Amino acid sequence: MEENTSGRPANMMPFMDAMKSGFKNSFTLSGRASRSEYWFWVLGGNIFFMVMFIGSIILAIIDIPVLPALMALAPILLVPGSITLVVRRLHDLGMSGWMWFVALVPLIGAIYLIYLFVQEGDAGENAYGAVPTNMLE
Repeated sequence: MEENTSGRPANMMPFMDAMKSGFKNSFTLSGRASRSEYWFWVLGGNIFFMVMFIGSIILAIIDIPVLPALMALAPILLVPGSITLVVRRLHDLGMSGWMWFVALVPLIGAIYLIYLFVQEGDAGENAYGAVPTNMLE
């Protein structure tokens, strides 16, 4: 087995820990977020959105008028966590959270951000804090 010499954690953050961390740090812009934390949050958010969407359709078919509207609003719960996680992921790369506004450049901005988000973060401590541990704290 090859030893990890990059200074980064050898293990990924588990899916459920990434989701818990995302909700726990929904209003925290400081610190850093690892690749696994970010991508598992994206996966979990998409799964949550699809479940809510399908549930809204089923409840609309059953003709329960109020619940589909409430279920359609549920994904809004993911917005604060998503915003702060993007900022913390950029911090892990040694970049300012303001770099997120590059996404406003049509198509190229989104592609560039995806490119950044698949990169490994800084190996050591940077201006935004220590290397993420990939452990739920």
